Amino acid sequence: MLIDRSGAGDATGNKQLEILIKHLLTRVGGIPGPPVDLCKVIAPRTSHSSSALLAPRHEDEFLESAYANGGDGTLFELELIYYPTTANAAGYKQPQPDNVLGVDFQDLGGDPELYRYNFMIKNHRDADDYRPLMRLGRTLGLAGPTFEAQTRDAMDLEAWTRAWALVSLCGVGDSYTFGNDHNLLVYLRPDDGRFVPFLVDMDFSFVRGATSGLLGDRNLTRVFNLPANLRRFYAHVLDLIEAGFNPAYMGPWITHYNRFVPEQNFASITEYIRQRGDYAVATIHAAGGNAPFTVLGPPRSPQPPTWSPSPAPPR
Repeated sequence: MLIDRSGAGDATGNKQLEILIKHLLTRVGGIPGPPVDLCKVIAPRTSHSSSALLAPRHEDEFLESAYANGGDGTLFELELIYYPTTANAAGYKQPQPDNVLGVDFQDLGGDPELYRYNFMIKNHRDADDYRPLMRLGRTLGLAGPTFEAQTRDAMDLEAWTRAWALVSLCGVGDSYTFGNDHNLLVYLRPDDGRFVPFLVDMDFSFVRGATSGLLGDRNLTRVFNLPANLRRFYAHVLDLIEAGFNPAYMGPWITHYNRFVPEQNFASITEYIRQRGDYAVATIHAAGGNAPFTVLGPPRSPQPPTWSPSPAPPR
């Protein structure tokens, strides 16, 4: 089990806002993730006691219960390399301040060691098989006509576009495509060899502007900007707004969760959800998302049927 007490960086307030995103994840469906709840940590020192999120690890029972033969699939974590930049008088490195090194999903070459520290393997460490992750990196680094076809083979695009619709609507920062190359698990599904995303560590919840762009950067956004995938993404955004990302549904739940952490203040989130949802709908409308289908080119004449009805059975 995981106990997560962290918030948005060094912020002291609203450290458990992520519970609202986890609730939405369960509400809307189609976005994999283990159940999450609030808990209270009672530490030996009162100053260390606080509220926290309590959740199972993905690599424990979740994989086995969520997918057929799920334990056979391999899980990787996209993470930053943190390194200190100062030392004390004795020469010992100090944990703060520090700096980070991140990397996008891309072709880093044929040596698994070049992937190991930014793409940490979370299970099946004895097999130490980075070949699927390296294939995903090569695919996302492609350009040209094969890019779309190979991303379809390597990724469950419905899963990726739906997960990112939630990330975008909830204004998550400090995450892949929206700030830093980390806080993401990618899982190689064993039945078809495609990768699906697991959203984790969304401590910077509802921090991006309500009218900030729906898509971020990095190679994943190149995948989303392909016309068929952009339609998928927009469709999931609209579905999430209707299913749960709206003030009417989330308002009571925001009040509910805030009662368990009265030292925090979730009151502004209801208005954020309203503004963010309105902006998303307007953006999709402006892109032609609500336009009726049209036929490009001359209409085709109906063709005669190529089959004949069977003769009536004898009386």
